Amino acid sequence: MAFTTAIKLNVVPLPPPVPAVLCAHFASLDESMEATLVAMQHRPDQCELVDKITLDCTKGNIEQAKNRFFVQGDPAAVLMIEFRREMLAEAEAAAQELIESFRAVGMGYAFPIVTGKQTHQVWALRNAGLGVMSNIPGDAKPYSFVEDTAVSLADLPAYIREFEAMMAGFGQKAVYYAHAGAGELHTKPVLNLKNADDVRQFREIALASAKLVKKYNGSLSGEHGDGRVRGEFIPLMLGEANYQLLRDIKKPGTRTAFSIPAKSPTPRQWMRCAYEVGAKTPEVQTVMDFSDAGGFLHMAEKCNGSGDCRRLDLSGGTMCPSYRATRDEKHTTRARANALREFLTVGGNG
Repeated sequence: MAFTTAIKLNVVPLPPPVPAVLCAHFASLDESMEATLVAMQHRPDQCELVDKITLDCTKGNIEQAKNRFFVQGDPAAVLMIEFRREMLAEAEAAAQELIESFRAVGMGYAFPIVTGKQTHQVWALRNAGLGVMSNIPGDAKPYSFVEDTAVSLADLPAYIREFEAMMAGFGQKAVYYAHAGAGELHTKPVLNLKNADDVRQFREIALASAKLVKKYNGSLSGEHGDGRVRGEFIPLMLGEANYQLLRDIKKPGTRTAFSIPAKSPTPRQWMRCAYEVGAKTPEVQTVMDFSDAGGFLHMAEKCNGSGDCRRLDLSGGTMCPSYRATRDEKHTTRARANALREFLTVGGNG
């Protein structure tokens, strides 16, 4: 694609060593979005959001329940805002200045400041978001097909308000978390893909979301790739002329070189559902009690496929000893969950 003759690197200093994390609690998601604009005026080192659905999922998680020590009441959203300075007093003072700004405009109801080693617990709770979402009881789960849309920070509150209204129009809800300070919230609609109506809405929501992002001149994929799920909407986002340029450049078989069908595919063709629509969840008799998860199959369905069970010792892996020994996917916890789902679903309904 290009010949490089010289590269100029932009080297920036490491952040100061001492953190203070302000965990600002809000009574509504909309309030937290408006508060993000206030927070970013103070130039924090990080500004991340965790919503109520995610926080509720951490309650029953043995590892994450202990990391909820700073949560007060039942917030609709918490902004985790980190200030790093050379001295602790300086970091705490910066956090306190932001608290005063929140109070001046009547935003938030609790403002614990976390310092020292406990800051690691705050970020562990935030980083657990993707994993714990699968703990939502029942067949409906958050799915990553809208995911990492991004808009200008100034537009974030209005965009999220419209996104919430859009989801309400479909009779659905979504999970919101992650990079609020960058104008990029992870938005995961909660759908039951065993239900025909939700399967149909899967693509309808994806298309409506793409049009909404386009309205705000945002990015359909602020952090990850478009992939197979969002690739159909690249012409909508970039325009047909720009899309054709991508097709001319890319070789066949790559992400942007597939042909868009003349008419929209059926939902099942478009998303390749993991479930047979309308299939009944089988009841499996087990010796151990899985009633808290809704049964043995629902326990297996808690696996979200993120592959954390593939992590090795150097990256903090502790989950799956068999994979760490063999390095074979079939020995991961994820592979076992997939096998269980396949066997129990087909075996229970076939």
